[in-house]
Amino acid sequence: MLDDLAAVDWAGLDHARGSAEDVPALLRALAAGDAEALTELYDTIWHEDRLFPATVAAVPFLIRILDAPAADTAGVLELLADLAEHRPAGPSRAEQVAALVGGVAVTGTTASGEVADIAAGLPTYRRLLTDHPEAGVRAAAAHLIGALGDLAALRRAAAGDDAESVRAAAVLALAAQGADTRDRLADPAPLVRLVAAMSTGEADPAVVRILERDAPDALPLIEQLPGHVGDPLSWVLDRLRQRGDLQVRLVTGWLRHPVAAVREGAAGAARKPLTSWPPAAALLAGPLAEAVADPVDRVRHAAGERLATTGSVVAGFADRLWEVVRHSGDSWALLALGRLRDRRVDTYLAERFATGQLGEARRVLKELGPWATACRDLLAGLIETAPEYHERISLIEAAVRAGTSPALLVPVLRRQLPGQPVLVIRSLGELGPAAADAVPELTALDPGANFWVRVSTARALWRITGDPARALELLRAGGRAWQEVELMGELGPVAAEFTAELPPLFGSDDRWQALQAAVAYWRITGDAAPVVPVLVADLSCSPRGLVALACLTEIGPAAAAAGPRLRAAVDAPRRQWTFGVDGDEVWQDEEWRAACAAAVQRIAG
Repeated sequence: MLDDLAAVDWAGLDHARGSAEDVPALLRALAAGDAEALTELYDTIWHEDRLFPATVAAVPFLIRILDAPAADTAGVLELLADLAEHRPAGPSRAEQVAALVGGVAVTGTTASGEVADIAAGLPTYRRLLTDHPEAGVRAAAAHLIGALGDLAALRRAAAGDDAESVRAAAVLALAAQGADTRDRLADPAPLVRLVAAMSTGEADPAVVRILERDAPDALPLIEQLPGHVGDPLSWVLDRLRQRGDLQVRLVTGWLRHPVAAVREGAAGAARKPLTSWPPAAALLAGPLAEAVADPVDRVRHAAGERLATTGSVVAGFADRLWEVVRHSGDSWALLALGRLRDRRVDTYLAERFATGQLGEARRVLKELGPWATACRDLLAGLIETAPEYHERISLIEAAVRAGTSPALLVPVLRRQLPGQPVLVIRSLGELGPAAADAVPELTALDPGANFWVRVSTARALWRITGDPARALELLRAGGRAWQEVELMGELGPVAAEFTAELPPLFGSDDRWQALQAAVAYWRITGDAAPVVPVLVADLSCSPRGLVALACLTEIGPAAAAAGPRLRAAVDAPRRQWTFGVDGDEVWQDEEWRAACAAAVQRIAG
């Protein structure tokens, strides 16, 4: 079966980890039923959606392995389907590999110089779909055949296979090719009806009723479908991602389902519409708030966690959330109120901090700001007793953000300098002249220290003392990492001697370097014309985008060219978050829109 593996110059090919000389052993192990070999092949010949020359060379052997008695046939079919559904991202990779489906000549990959493509295995895939005794294999074969476009074989399976999971997989594969699957809405099995309804793209009431009724009933079987990833209800909603209104209707109904597992799953699945369709927050906050009173604890918790992510609309339920905090101290309720800057949270945290305990307050630290007047000075006393690393870092950042009294905070930061140098140095810089007592320690820091320490120290000394000497010395040394370019922007006109170096950086492949060069040029020269296009190119709800937006707002009317992009962001029909953790998306989007609206006003004069 694999006797001609040696005919391929594997050592002359590459994959994700370099030389592909290990691929023959992996293919032999795969044929022998070694599950780890399949995992290794995913990590090497198809890594992070990338194809490699070794991928092409491996395809004909993968097709043969489908008939190996010990092989994981379904797993190999899924690997082939993944390869068939993905394409190389860049032209250089495309030149090396080209499209697998349809065939391609790649010199040196096989003895004949020709690569047998994935479509060459269609007779094998059809046979497995028709004759294999295991439903999982037949379903995987349907998935792969769908990627290759053989509709006739799929229609036969969709109508005639005994297993509902296979019929459903065939319907999904047909839908992926744009085929009409409405005839399967009357299938006797809920899973088949469900995937057919998901595939119609229609708002017909009968289709909606199928989605509402059959998704919960099909929960155990959804996980058997090839290509399924993650929570079953979220998977259903993801297939309806362009129908935010329908997603909301389904979640609302599922939150009231008689089965607790469905209600719990609905709360988690609500993330899909919340993070994509702006009206979903106002529509789902009420049903989620109702579910907070669910008789089942895990449903209450899941609903509450999701309610806390709905953004500013949660303000309408602030009193209800406060009752949850008072009676159970649930961290999700505290977090939501903290995001709203509810003064009751400030008092509550002050009481907790006074005991020296953080408890559930850990989650709300990142929301603290100048509004937290009752608890902010207590943060300084918690820093040195907190566990090192994450918790201590969070406390330091919160203390600086909230405006903890420098008289309390600076001595603590000075003692923390050896253990958290970069964070402490930057924090002292944020405090400005109020951190003057720390200047001796900062001045004494070894100039040969690591890069981050050097840049942070130069910045801090400038912000605290107004003396640019350390910063200019660093910049004159010639490095131009984005952090150094950022420092030029901090210095403003004081860094005028470096002005000529900045425009060539506007086109840098390092987007942070390009962005900071534009910001620095504006702050040094006051000339907006060359930098506005650079800033506009980075406008997105992302860390870089926030920096670009802040600079455009500084520029004001001279940034009029950014107006259309900013107005489009304010009125965008979809959520725009691009970073962060689960739970922050709606809040990020709202803050981004508000900041863009403020920039529009500032630019308009």
